Amino acid sequence: MLGEADAKFPGQEGGGIPPSPSAVNPGQVYPKSSPHAAPVGSIPGSGNEPGTSCIIGNPYLFEDALQKLEISLDNLIQIIGSEQKATGYSEEATSLLEKFEGWREELRAVHADRSPGSYPERPQSGASGGLFVD
Repeated sequence: MLGEADAKFPGQEGGGIPPSPSAVNPGQVYPKSSPHAAPVGSIPGSGNEPGTSCIIGNPYLFEDALQKLEISLDNLIQIIGSEQKATGYSEEATSLLEKFEGWREELRAVHADRSPGSYPERPQSGASGGLFVD
């Protein structure tokens, strides 16, 4: 009888043995499983995502790290530029400034390589209710 209600998720049919009732799963609910591996493109971070976002499985973490790096490079470029104006231009400072500006342009190219709209917008804190809605 429980085999007929296998998985208990819409669109799934029986065929397996449900888990025993327990305190954490009294309804014996479980997802349909398969001995076959999932298709490569169906798993986030498996290499099917466009651009550089597949480097890290969490695209929000990657975007946040890129933004922090770009802000830090901007600050560094601003500090060196203002010091050069105040104390005069030295060859060493100018070459460092050019190097950091080049890094910033490379970083922007990496950031632009991630195709826009491929991930949902990051939710704002407090913008929505709890995880489960009755």
